[in-house]
Amino acid sequence: MWNHLKERFSITDGPRIQQLQSNLANCKQKGMTIVDYFGQLEQLWDKLSNYDPVPTCKCSDCTCNITSTLEKKREDERVHTFLLGLDDNLYGTVPSTVLAQDPPPGVNKVYSILVQEERVKTMARAKDDQVEVMALATRTRHDSRDKNMVCSHCKKIGHDSANCFALVGYPEWWGDRPRGDGKGSGRGRGQSNNGGRGRGMMRANAAQTTTSSSVNLNVLVYVDDLIISGNHPNTIQMFKAYLGRCFHMKDLGFLKYFLGVEVARGPSGFFLYQRKCALDIVTETGLLGFRPASIPLEQNHRLALSTSALLDDPEKYRQQVGRLIYLCFTRPDLSYNVHVLSQFMTAPQDEH
Repeated sequence: MWNHLKERFSITDGPRIQQLQSNLANCKQKGMTIVDYFGQLEQLWDKLSNYDPVPTCKCSDCTCNITSTLEKKREDERVHTFLLGLDDNLYGTVPSTVLAQDPPPGVNKVYSILVQEERVKTMARAKDDQVEVMALATRTRHDSRDKNMVCSHCKKIGHDSANCFALVGYPEWWGDRPRGDGKGSGRGRGQSNNGGRGRGMMRANAAQTTTSSSVNLNVLVYVDDLIISGNHPNTIQMFKAYLGRCFHMKDLGFLKYFLGVEVARGPSGFFLYQRKCALDIVTETGLLGFRPASIPLEQNHRLALSTSALLDDPEKYRQQVGRLIYLCFTRPDLSYNVHVLSQFMTAPQDEH
């Protein structure tokens, strides 16, 4: 009876072992920390050891040490499994360095090496992410007037006739100068007051957005150039006609080129590109005839630890990095590489 029950309900460990082996083969780091990744592997290894233990020698006086040999072989297999599942973009060179050691280290030693490597990379990334952003604004005050001085032209105190704005002209920062005194030409070019009374400050570049119900009107001002956009063509035409009545302006039509950025219109929207800027950079660096690289910057670089000689003319390096920063407006994929290179503008070296 017992033999019948054993034969009927006994289950082999083959399917379970195959499932665990499959889980080990598919276990990858995939952005996890080394601690979490190694913990998952250890759980699978422990379960597999319960179903498939290392054979032991049953000789009374064993001299072959077959058990130690098999345990060392299983340890080496675990090391290979551990290294194969690492993220290549972070630990691409670590497996070759570990496996080149003689004798090869155990899995716990490999774990210690990778934890230290992870800490170093975390510190390096934290240093790169500390970006200092600073914005500076200056405003000149023009209220220092001599109350004892009277202008012979306008009869106002604080200035004489030689400095009277009514005679010499109103500066841009003066907010209450007469309307319609600005002249110019270009895409919506001209001067305008700031819409208020009293002293103010004209901004070299500013953006103004006006929204009323479903109508959206955007005006970008750069010095004396205006770019007008919106979702209502009639409102845009009315606004341009209003500007034409107030100032001497010239409408250049649809936007095609602005501050080195070329603009193309398509059925799906606008396309911005800086082809000329990119070609100028490649030409001036002497790389026009070279084949494009698969990646713009070498992975796992050590530029911050470079000991190469300083550049004889660092100004050229700074100019090229400055142009690359401007190129990132239409090429955001270069932002990280330009950010790395911009850290060495103070004292660039040959390797940079």
